[in-house]
Amino acid sequence: QDIELEEAEEQTSDADLEPDSDAGVEESETIEPKRVAELRPHEIRDYVKSLQSSSAHWFQTFYPELSGDLTTGEVEWIQRLNRLGMAYFRPLLMVILKKFKNSQERIDSFKAIERFIFVLFRMTQARSNYRSSEFSNAVRAVDRGEMSLAQLKERLQNRMGYTFTDSGEFKPDEFQLLMQKKFDDGQGYYGWSGLRYFLYEYELSLLSSSRQKKLDWSDLLKTPKETISIEHVYPQTETKEWARAFKGVRKKDREAYRNSLGNLLLLSSAIGYAELKFHWFGANWSRHLLLLAVIHAVTAYALDSRLVLSVALTSFAAWVGVETRLGAFWSPHPMLLGAGPHALACAAVFVIARELHRRFARRDFIDVFDHFAAIYEYEGGLRA
Repeated sequence: QDIELEEAEEQTSDADLEPDSDAGVEESETIEPKRVAELRPHEIRDYVKSLQSSSAHWFQTFYPELSGDLTTGEVEWIQRLNRLGMAYFRPLLMVILKKFKNSQERIDSFKAIERFIFVLFRMTQARSNYRSSEFSNAVRAVDRGEMSLAQLKERLQNRMGYTFTDSGEFKPDEFQLLMQKKFDDGQGYYGWSGLRYFLYEYELSLLSSSRQKKLDWSDLLKTPKETISIEHVYPQTETKEWARAFKGVRKKDREAYRNSLGNLLLLSSAIGYAELKFHWFGANWSRHLLLLAVIHAVTAYALDSRLVLSVALTSFAAWVGVETRLGAFWSPHPMLLGAGPHALACAAVFVIARELHRRFARRDFIDVFDHFAAIYEYEGGLRA
């Protein structure tokens, strides 16, 4: 049966309610309904059922780990999208979960969405509402069966096509321009919106399927009880010791190094906070870098984490770089006290550590030692 809808009454202010002397509308005049909605009971019922079904999948986009209907891969990719920030894509995820049951098809779609968000909203200067209307319409099209997931992925690829060359390589120009602005503002990579996501996903990428995840995303969230923070090896506020170690480096270059990607680490904030408050190390502050190296090396082997081992090796290299008395360990000659010989010494230590690791340890850390040895050998060669 047809359902008549009353005309919506306009909301007015008191001034609008004042009588108009020129108005000749009689009180007995009636207004006939002008709109008729042909809604039938079964259509209302279907709409309510659709809301009920959609709400369950909407919940899954926020808390996939609490759903018993999703595969491990689906959970991981939805969590990844939540870490990255879904922008305006959450309704699209909901309708994909609602309309498609094939797990691999879902995951492939999630991957395409994740790539779209990271490339356009983290690596270029695209506006946050770029193509939002188009993909809002895509939600409706997918829900009605008018668009397949293959068509959706093709559209996502086409809309970010301007960031790639004809051969499929990423064009770095926009990202370089974005980071140049960050460095001009004094923020560098430390102010990059994709930094935490990038470092966390890098850690996960180093883990094989046989290893257990050692970091949780909540550890990287900025809270008063933060346990893991992004710290600078070369500090934001330069001390006399660091100034002496970098005396041959231009001030402009030092500012660039401070917030470069290689100078930023995921680090336990407990030791740094304790030193800041209590100054346990006093004038011998540089020793805390060596202590950090030892603690993180032990932790890396205990937890089988390449990322933590990288922190240990970087801390050791930082200690070697600022320890002005280090040359006395093998020669008092002043020529051996510069940055070049220190870097070469680091490389030699890492090579020795790699060989000891190869003989006695069962962890898969060989490539980490090779990576650090190569970096510091190259740096030492440039500065020697």
